[in-house]
Amino acid sequence: MMIFPTLWLVQAKNNSIARQRACDESKNAYAAELQKTNQVQHDHYHTLMPKVFEVCMQFYIHDIL
Repeated sequence: MMIFPTLWLVQAKNNSIARQRACDESKNAYAAELQKTNQVQHDHYHTLMPKVFEVCMQFYIHDIL
């Protein structure tokens, strides 16, 4: 009658390992998406918007002159 508790423990351990793997995969996916999002935000504010402002300034200068 000791086999049932042993099987239960093995199943519980396997379930715990599976949940831990799923948790780790989710954390890694979140970290990757966060890194992509941060890069897009950096590009927006430090590359794209300055170019837009430069074009607007050129139009403004062209209209004045």
